[in-house]
Amino acid sequence: MKKLLSFLFLLAMVQQVFAIDASLSYASFKSPQSTYIEIYLYVIGKSVTFKELAGGSSQKQAAVEMNIIFKKNDQIFLVERVLIKSPVDSASVNFSDVRRLAIPHGEYKLEVQLIDHHQVDNSIVLGEEVSIFNPELSKISDIQLLATFKKTDAENAMVKNGIFMEQIPFHFYNKNYQQIPFYFELYSENIPVNSPDLLLKYSIVKILGNGTREELAFMYKKRVPKAIDPVLLQMDLSKVPSGNYALTVELMAGPAEVLEKKESYFVRSNPDMDYELFLASKEIDINAGNEDFTEGIDSAELRYSLRAIVPNVSQKDAEVLKLVISKSNINAMRAFLRNHFEANYKDNPKLAYKKYLEVAKAVDKQYGNGFGFGFESDRGYYFMKYGKPDDIQAIVDDPTAPPYEIWFYNKLLTTNQSNVKFIFYNPTLIENGHTLLHSTARGEWNNPKWEVMLYSNSPNQREGDNFIDGTQMQDNWGRNARRYFDDY
Repeated sequence: MKKLLSFLFLLAMVQQVFAIDASLSYASFKSPQSTYIEIYLYVIGKSVTFKELAGGSSQKQAAVEMNIIFKKNDQIFLVERVLIKSPVDSASVNFSDVRRLAIPHGEYKLEVQLIDHHQVDNSIVLGEEVSIFNPELSKISDIQLLATFKKTDAENAMVKNGIFMEQIPFHFYNKNYQQIPFYFELYSENIPVNSPDLLLKYSIVKILGNGTREELAFMYKKRVPKAIDPVLLQMDLSKVPSGNYALTVELMAGPAEVLEKKESYFVRSNPDMDYELFLASKEIDINAGNEDFTEGIDSAELRYSLRAIVPNVSQKDAEVLKLVISKSNINAMRAFLRNHFEANYKDNPKLAYKKYLEVAKAVDKQYGNGFGFGFESDRGYYFMKYGKPDDIQAIVDDPTAPPYEIWFYNKLLTTNQSNVKFIFYNPTLIENGHTLLHSTARGEWNNPKWEVMLYSNSPNQREGDNFIDGTQMQDNWGRNARRYFDDY
């Protein structure tokens, strides 16, 4: 089964400053000589260091050291080291690479270390169990999911059988993708000679959780046996809602007998389709179920309330919520608000809504500054998401820093995490203009250089000799942010 190695798979996204953000996946195939593995790397340009080229040019380039280690039975079996360079550009562009390595069939532990060539402390190690299929038995290669493809006469690592194939980063198809292209190979020498006409069935299957799956779409295609039969297909994604999916390929001997099956997983984000499904569902019926506490709430208060619950809805629902607010369908707005509180406060959703709205209005008043509602500011957002901090240290008289606040939570009930801290600062000096600078909360912005950014007016007072990559400031009169943050 094809695995995906990445920070972001299944959308477990954590922002970190100066941490390589990369997608790494693989697929195995076979040639007339041996089996081999293709390793697909996609690097987010903003997560690595670009250096200007010599000669005063505005053009710059990044590079990532990629160390690939295959282990078998806890012994190193294969090592490959390569330096991957980005295109030369004036911007910090994303870049990709493909590595092909001959490797016998079997079970391996793959470890891949990525190091920013221009900032060696910026690195990450990814690991995964890898299974290389038996070339004497397997009839289907692994499946390579693609972003796009085109015919070409060029020759490079991204080209195979005259087709340029661009990998899909993180196996994530956002709303801009209307098709899912994919590539795999069939190996006819492993197909029984007496097999009838071969059929390929390929399908999109939704992963529902708890071991349950739902086939959303499928297609069939006849194939004529070849020694190595390259297959490039695509399926429609326009009506596939957001969620986790498997792209499955089945090789069949006629309509009944499955000779082999392979699949590869991907994530789909399609808020427009989610919104259509929401409108079409029975949840939109405001007369359904129990007493509707949203009855009588006018459209202005509905929009206000929906914007106030943004910090407490899932990422998928947040995309639908944006459309619900922007399209101003009053029945949809009532339904979304009602469903949110009925799902999270089953005992008394009406009372929960009333209390939540009271908090939202208080936070709006406390943190508002004329640019949106107060609960849409950074401090307001996290107040609504995690509740009132157990303590707040507000500093307005640090001689070399703008006003800042440190929030302390003994425990976050939503994540069960203890001793959590947030630091907000206001470099613009606009009233209530504080923005998040750093947090220790899981899933929130973690910024190792927060102290340097806070004291950016004193650039020559960084701790140590590393002016570019330093993360702390020298101690100085009135400079207490690190002490407050660490000693609480």
